[in-house]
Amino acid sequence: DEEDEEDEEMEVDQNQLKVVPDEDDEEWDDDQMFKMDKVIGMAVKSRMEEAKAAKQQSSMSLVLKLRVMELIEVYLSRQQHSPQVLLLMEPLLTLAVSGGNNSNDKVGQGNAAQRISLIAKASSLFAERLCKLKSVPLLASKQQADDALELLQTLLERLNSPLQGELAAAGTVFLLRVLAAAAAAFPKALAQAEGKVRELMEKWGAKKHSNIKPGLFVRLFERHPSIAWRLADTAAAIAQQESTGWFQRAAVYDMLLALLRQRQAYAENAGPAAALFGRLAAVVQPALAGDDEPNKKKTRTASTALDLALKCLAAEETLGTGAIKTKELQEMASAFAQSSAAKNSKAVQSAAMRVATRIAAQKATPGKKRAEPEPTPKSAKKGENKMNGQTPKKKKTAASA
Repeated sequence: DEEDEEDEEMEVDQNQLKVVPDEDDEEWDDDQMFKMDKVIGMAVKSRMEEAKAAKQQSSMSLVLKLRVMELIEVYLSRQQHSPQVLLLMEPLLTLAVSGGNNSNDKVGQGNAAQRISLIAKASSLFAERLCKLKSVPLLASKQQADDALELLQTLLERLNSPLQGELAAAGTVFLLRVLAAAAAAFPKALAQAEGKVRELMEKWGAKKHSNIKPGLFVRLFERHPSIAWRLADTAAAIAQQESTGWFQRAAVYDMLLALLRQRQAYAENAGPAAALFGRLAAVVQPALAGDDEPNKKKTRTASTALDLALKCLAAEETLGTGAIKTKELQEMASAFAQSSAAKNSKAVQSAAMRVATRIAAQKATPGKKRAEPEPTPKSAKKGENKMNGQTPKKKKTAASA
């Protein structure tokens, strides 16, 4: 029975394979078949020629774009102050991301190397040449300032993109430099730009797993302190929030440390620096509070917070503001030095003890003057003797006599 069923199935399959001739089908002789072969060959040849022409056209287009970018590089070196430089930002950024590719561009393997070279050239031209111009373009009208603000908003929206984030951050810093240079003529434009960056920073600090990369803020705080000091209060507020994640808080401490490492910058921004000193204890408190089980994130954040405290104490001695709440900070550092989190790392425990010791030393010498002392009569007389050509040795001998 099984063999009979298999034979029936074989017959059915063979019947399905049989082609039923169509009544309209015509039988072609050899001449007709040869003619059809010739037509098919011509069609295939035409398609191949079209593909070859498209490939050559794409290659020529890439070569032309590379030459145009060479001209742009020359223009940037000679026309740094021209506002027309800003018109190059968005096209260069788009070219650096897409390589000038579009749906109608048939790319073959032959010009892949040229396209890679084009993308690398556009990225370098945008980030390393245009965004790092020593002299920024000078805005000559309110319309140009408004255009710069609109372009800044476009770049801020692209910061979330994994392909455009780094380039957009470089462009944003450059535009902030441009607006800062024109602050005397267009102060509202700079204020609006700072507001946009401040809003973005708050959005980044409010979410533990934010898509926003902190690269923009790190660039500002490390390389452009004159702009970053205006955002220091926002950064400090993010560090104070209990809901802020360990990563964001440690990043904020690093940003503030970068500001304080630049002495001339904080001396020129004494007002914002004093405001930061006044809230220092509250800024580092979340990193030093509690006696939780030690972990790498908490230890690393606490270490950065203590470095920030030491740097602020040193800077406060230079500026002489007296804004740091030393008693609260000393108690906090001493308590943290005895916690399990500090005992887990000798370096962190040592940093906490240095903070407490430094504050105690400052309290022990309350009469120490931070500013230059007024010249005493002796020092004034010494200065007069030097002006008269007398040597210190003669003056000293006369005084002892």
